Amino acid sequence: MNTGTPVMAERRWTIGFLVAVIVVMMVQNYLLVKKAERYLEHVNVLRAENASLTLLNTGDSTRAFVALSLDSSSVLIDPTDHTKTLLFVFTSRCKFCHENMKNWNALAEELKFTQVVVFGITTDSLFTIKRYREATLIGFPTFSVVGDSQLVVDYKLRSFPQTILLDSLGVVINVWSGVLGSRMMENIRTAI
Repeated sequence: MNTGTPVMAERRWTIGFLVAVIVVMMVQNYLLVKKAERYLEHVNVLRAENASLTLLNTGDSTRAFVALSLDSSSVLIDPTDHTKTLLFVFTSRCKFCHENMKNWNALAEELKFTQVVVFGITTDSLFTIKRYREATLIGFPTFSVVGDSQLVVDYKLRSFPQTILLDSLGVVINVWSGVLGSRMMENIRTAI
């Protein structure tokens, strides 16, 4: 008559063991989620620190600089000479820069008869940018700063593509990095 008791005891033990395993797994999962949240917070802090190192920030001051036009002449570019200045920072080696050309050309066309001056800055050599211009429609004036390492540091021209809006004092109004989507394009139009 007592033949079911060891089986019942074994089932209770098995159920208890499975419950313990499930509880342990839930605790481990909770701890992993918390650890992942801490890592994500750390990554976001590092991302923000990296952005401040690789991109100009709103409120940063810029300075006038000399660049090379495509005909090899030196040109003084002074953001304080204009109401606003919109810079397109690119390089011919950047796939995302190439993707931005259509949007940049559209912005340049829209702003053609306004107080906003639009031009591109590249760290490419004149030879490279001339070749790139033959293969890619660039509808805005473009200047090379290939030899000015201090300007590359000052303007943080190591991250591509960038769209930088400056006010009449040469102060950064905003910087958009990466491929310009419709929301970014609308943000740029609003900022201008």
